[in-house]
Order: sequence, then C-alpha cells, then structure tokens
Amino acid sequence: MATLKNIKVFYRDWLNFWLLNLTALVLVATWTLFLFKPFEKGLLAVLHYNVYFGFDIVGHWRWLFIIPGIAVLLSLGNIALAIYLWTKEVIWSHILLTLTFLLNIMIFIFIFNILNYNL
Repeated sequence: MATLKNIKVFYRDWLNFWLLNLTALVLVATWTLFLFKPFEKGLLAVLHYNVYFGFDIVGHWRWLFIIPGIAVLLSLGNIALAIYLWTKEVIWSHILLTLTFLLNIMIFIFIFNILNYNL
C-alpha cells in the first residue's frame, strides 16, 4: 500500500508527469511506426547504418524487433528505479527519467532511419 502511495506522489510531480507521458508517447510512436510502416521483409534487412561505411550489419528482418524491445525493457527498468530513488533523492529520479526520454527519442530516430533504408 505504501508503494502505491509513493507511485501516486511520484506521478503528481510536474516534471515526472511530463517526462513519463512524453516517454510513453515516444514509445507508442516508435512501435506504431515500426509495426505499420511497410518495408520489405526479405531474407536480409539492414540492421545498422554507418555514415562512413554505409550498411555494416545485415541480418534477418525479425532482428529489427530487438532494438525497440530493449528500449521498452530499459524504459520500464529506469522508471522502476526512478520510483525507488524518488524517496531517497529526487534529483536522481529526474535525471533518470530525462535519460529515459532521450533514449526513446534516439531509438525512434534510429528505427525511422533503418526502416527508410529497408525500402
């Protein structure tokens, strides 16, 4: 019961409220883009693009699910840790949520670019 009360107080903080909601929005946008953007599901797909060398990792198209999946797991872990740290030190909670939001922005940009290369 005390943990549920901590989560409610954690969510009522204005910075936590906005960071959590924006992170959730970016996660939903990433998965929506990933699931509904058409790309060729052939034997090989581009998994990584390097500016200097071009396509440097190529594999099966199902491996594209790994990066957004890891982003979801890291986001959930960071949010759980931020809730735990909220009772100890508030600034670390804010830093962790900010980094989670930035991680999801970078993953969104990565998925957007990789799906454009796989046309």
